[in-house]
Amino acid sequence: MRSLRGKSYAYLQVESSVIDTQHGLPQDLYHILLARMSPAEITDCLDPKLKNLLPDPYIVPAMEKACLRALIAIQKQEKIGILGDYDVDGACSSALLIRFFKTHGLQPEVYIPDRLKEGYGHNDLAFKFFKDKKYTLVFTVDCGTAATQVLNNHNDLDIIVLDHHLPSEAVPDIFALVNPQLLDDNTLKHLSAGGVTFLFLIGLNRLCTKKFDLISLLDLVALSTVCDVMPLIGLNRAFVKQGIKTLQNTQNLGIQALCKIAGLNTVKSTYDLGFVIGPRINAGGRLGQSYLGVNILTTEDPHQAAISAAMLDALNKERQKLEEQILETAINRVKDEELDKQPCILVFDPTWHAGIVGIIAARVREIYGKPTFIAGAADNGIAMGSARSIDGVNIGNLLGRALEAGLVISGGGHAKAGGFKCESSAASIAALYDFLNQQLRATPPEHTPDLIHIKRKLAGVDASLIEAITKLEPFGAGHEEPLIAIENIHIKAPTLIKDQHVRCYLIDGLGCTLPAMSFRAIRYGLKPALFDGQQTYTCIGYLKNSPYGLQFQIHDLICA
Repeated sequence: MRSLRGKSYAYLQVESSVIDTQHGLPQDLYHILLARMSPAEITDCLDPKLKNLLPDPYIVPAMEKACLRALIAIQKQEKIGILGDYDVDGACSSALLIRFFKTHGLQPEVYIPDRLKEGYGHNDLAFKFFKDKKYTLVFTVDCGTAATQVLNNHNDLDIIVLDHHLPSEAVPDIFALVNPQLLDDNTLKHLSAGGVTFLFLIGLNRLCTKKFDLISLLDLVALSTVCDVMPLIGLNRAFVKQGIKTLQNTQNLGIQALCKIAGLNTVKSTYDLGFVIGPRINAGGRLGQSYLGVNILTTEDPHQAAISAAMLDALNKERQKLEEQILETAINRVKDEELDKQPCILVFDPTWHAGIVGIIAARVREIYGKPTFIAGAADNGIAMGSARSIDGVNIGNLLGRALEAGLVISGGGHAKAGGFKCESSAASIAALYDFLNQQLRATPPEHTPDLIHIKRKLAGVDASLIEAITKLEPFGAGHEEPLIAIENIHIKAPTLIKDQHVRCYLIDGLGCTLPAMSFRAIRYGLKPALFDGQQTYTCIGYLKNSPYGLQFQIHDLICA
């Protein structure tokens, strides 16, 4: 089925007539779980508990060695440094270490690289900072696995890397590289850096005489997991579900201040983490205030928390304005140059802010459904870029091959997201784009239609359905919210909101109605259909509880 957004869809097919007698789920929702996991795994999915899913931390290579070294640092009250990334995962990972070590009398100092001046990860300037201050143990969180050369230059320091990024062929020769990607088993490879850091603290807490209430830190672990778009499967589900419970009574003054300025009474869902709290923390790193994120997550001063929250909120509003401007230009470039006809999309503009290109890559990928590379902020002939991928294309590996081919100066990441630096000349950008397209033509991803999980008549889209869907939370990568199709629908009473969204009603032939909203309807080309008034559609989207009651969020339309 092709849609007005140019997408293809297929209904979920489950060859089973089994009825759920244990969890009280409707059959169509139970079938969603059966398509994703075995019946034995369903209980852990719906009710994930740390005691059932948490492994022995020491199964991760070098974990026990790292914990023993940190114990010595606590006993000797050594000077500890932390080098963190500037995104939410890096800020949360740094905050986890700071909060733990402070209870043991240490005062760790954090170094967050300036995204615009220093870029991602490690550099000699950071380690000079630690050496000048006579630090004897340095942690690097959410970065370090691929920084082989820089770390090898400074391995006279005891360096412990707590990371989750894909390793290159040559790993750094340092005191301890703690990364579940080095495991043969896949069980822990989906953890965020915050998740890896939390495992480290479990292992360290086990060795300490003075015990720390680690459950109180699950708010930070949940935040890092969701905002780094880690799959919400296995242990991550327990981290996030239990973390959201912790967040509802969080003692973290920074998170409290961010909730207040965002108008949240409490954090209830992954949406609140990923689209309300997370973007504000990220805004500091994106726009040159890299320390704001970790500072707000570690402050014990309510006044300072409020000031930092106000600064991050203002930066986030600035980021939103820049995003809209750059996105419009990027979309026009894709259209004018017909880049959407290639296996992937690459757009470069030297005037674009380097802190925004990752968001633009995600938006363009969402619109066109292709691996997307966006680069900007050329300085001294070097462009800084971000990449976002689709199912079937490991963007971290693809950037690794570009690095081996000498087409990027640095590059790497996860399966779905990555970053890179390259020369900004037109010839260099063109060569990189040709290489990426050639790689994808040689091994094209298998196209799979988006799955519609639930098909119902309008009368069946009711409060009982949203109640059943809620039982499947938390939703996120790897455990997506059920996509619903409602057939034979007319759109009535459309109203344009803020020149981009459309509010309307869904009506069927029996007179049933349901309020609906189509966000970014202009951008996705749905406005003409929503204002047509005559055509019959299959409406595809998500059922939500809005402040005014049930609401269907229209994701796409298919002509009946």
